[in-house]
Amino acid sequence: MGTVFDKNEKSTAVPAPPPASYVDEVSGVEQVPVKNADGSITYVTRALPLSPEEQAKKDELDRMAADALVEIEKLSSSDYVYSESTQQLLGDWESGQLESLNETFGDRKELESDRLAKRGLSDSTAANTIERQTKQDEYDAKKQVERETSAIGESIRATELNNQYNLYGLAQNQLNYDQAKTQQGVSSSLSTINAMNATNAASLNDYYKRTNGSSGNVGPSDQTVQKAVDLGVEGLIQTLMNSGS
Repeated sequence: MGTVFDKNEKSTAVPAPPPASYVDEVSGVEQVPVKNADGSITYVTRALPLSPEEQAKKDELDRMAADALVEIEKLSSSDYVYSESTQQLLGDWESGQLESLNETFGDRKELESDRLAKRGLSDSTAANTIERQTKQDEYDAKKQVERETSAIGESIRATELNNQYNLYGLAQNQLNYDQAKTQQGVSSSLSTINAMNATNAASLNDYYKRTNGSSGNVGPSDQTVQKAVDLGVEGLIQTLMNSGS
């Protein structure tokens, strides 16, 4: 009796289903069961095999990300050197500013000399004081041009760094292949474009400061120079004479 029952029980037993795999085509991964030595099952997540076209895109995106990372490291370096086109534009802008300063101070020195000569003060204490002040203002103005040139360069550098971060992020996200390709296509010219925009904006800003900030005199944007020009040579001479010079 017992033997017959045991046979019937064994014949009706249902075998356990095999472990199932899980495939996520959106994320491009699958989870597959792996049988361990002790008979237990471990699920392993791995990337789905790529088609030749998908593999080519992935390889290109990986290369873009690597190139962007190299540029990020270069732009973040303390000894970073601007591109040739950026250096040219910065140099042209600085030369233009210095040329304008030279013209301004040339006119100022000539005007001061004429005013002093008409009053017989060419060799006076007032003349020496005015000359020292003009030299100091000219020095300060040129230093200001150096600072502004450096600030423009840093602004260009920050913009380029942001562009490379964007490219790196797009390349890392495999879904943004087309956007990454577009970003990479314009990255090589962005340095020149950014430099042109920055120097043009700085020149326009300088023009408005000089045009609207002076009292009938065109002068540099530096505050000390602008103050001396706004006061006028006549007032400065009068101030010095009244003080006993």
